[in-house]
Amino acid sequence: MPDRTASQLRVNTRSEWVNVATDAMWKAMQEAEIGWPHRREDPHVNRLEGMMAEIAGKEAALFLPTTNCANLLAMMGLCRSGQQVIMESRCHLWWVEQNIPRLTAASPRLLPGNKFGEMRLESIATAIVEQRYGMRPETAAVCLENTHNVCGGVALAPAYIQQVAELAHRHSARLFIDGARIFNAAAAVQVPLSELTANVDAFSVSLNKGLGAPFGALLCGSEELIEAARQNHTILGSHSIHKAGFLAAAGIVALETMVDRLPEDHARARRLAELLADTPGLHIDLETVQTNIVRVNLDDIDPHTFCEHVEANGVGVIVLDNRSVKFITHAGISDADIELAASIVKEVVAALSTAGAVSTGR
Repeated sequence: MPDRTASQLRVNTRSEWVNVATDAMWKAMQEAEIGWPHRREDPHVNRLEGMMAEIAGKEAALFLPTTNCANLLAMMGLCRSGQQVIMESRCHLWWVEQNIPRLTAASPRLLPGNKFGEMRLESIATAIVEQRYGMRPETAAVCLENTHNVCGGVALAPAYIQQVAELAHRHSARLFIDGARIFNAAAAVQVPLSELTANVDAFSVSLNKGLGAPFGALLCGSEELIEAARQNHTILGSHSIHKAGFLAAAGIVALETMVDRLPEDHARARRLAELLADTPGLHIDLETVQTNIVRVNLDDIDPHTFCEHVEANGVGVIVLDNRSVKFITHAGISDADIELAASIVKEVVAALSTAGAVSTGR
């Protein structure tokens, strides 16, 4: 069954990036004054970076094409060859990006986490001090993911982040957060972003997920780290976006207008989870539905088969792992969309169960 295009879907919960820019974003882009960002002469890029640094309570920020790029530049600045980087075993940094061993020559150290994406503090400490043959690798950084995608958009507790930071710093390591949806995390735990990241050495944030901008991400941290990132940005070639001011102008609007509405997405995700929770063949841990992602575990239906049939009936959804799928709410989803999506999913699951469409394990 071929994939349906976004325009054919009645409700698209594949991801937030399916949204188009708001009218205010388009207007800002049309009126943008363009400068040379690489020479720090673009007023909108400069303003966006300054705004983000202030919001985050960090010394500096760098406007970048993607969160993946921000994460890579952070790792290039934090890690050296032969060091280890500790991260949760299901994290995006390892499963999707895979650039730490390839481009920094540091070694990822994967630790299992609980259903909230939290590695045990004792496990982190053991990984830092563990010795073999009288030798132990130097730990450059501990990495967290907030919100944690695979766990279902779970927001890490501020107290946990502080504990991990203190542990890392005691051992001369840094704490980095892959924060593509970190504004969602701050909204979920109801603290300012600067408070959530107060003890964090560096973090990334996406502008085109929950905030709905058409492009971009930011890396936040110390002036030293951001200056190193600027240099590596040039080496990677990712700096060559000559009219970045157009895009930065939309990013400014996103920071000004889209942060306060994120709880609406969270409420709709919760509503969808509650509507689907009693569906035979589906399992949803409501404790993990904290932001705008709903992880749905499937009993006997192959996730790819599930997505194909749900999308054929007009609802966009995406495979998460061998046993589950995820729905993501965003600014383009209404209350009525949630009700419709739940109804369609229930009908599809009933039909697949009757037809005996069991998992292939692929």
